[in-house]
Amino acid sequence: MGKRLSDVQLQQYAQDGYTHPIPVLSADEVSAAHADIEAFEARKINRREDIPGSVVFWNHRIKFVSTAPNGQY
Repeated sequence: MGKRLSDVQLQQYAQDGYTHPIPVLSADEVSAAHADIEAFEARKINRREDIPGSVVFWNHRIKFVSTAPNGQY
């Protein structure tokens, strides 16, 4: 068994060359980040010119995936 990956993940990586999902944030960290982004959007929603171009360009790629058993953030 690896230090961070399960046996199943290691097997999938060996077979397919990739594995997923790899959780990098706890449910609490995801909730906090989501709340921060929601607060930012609420402040800036009508002031798009204040948002850096890279954020505007990439915001469609941001996706929150809950790892909580009930699917909540």
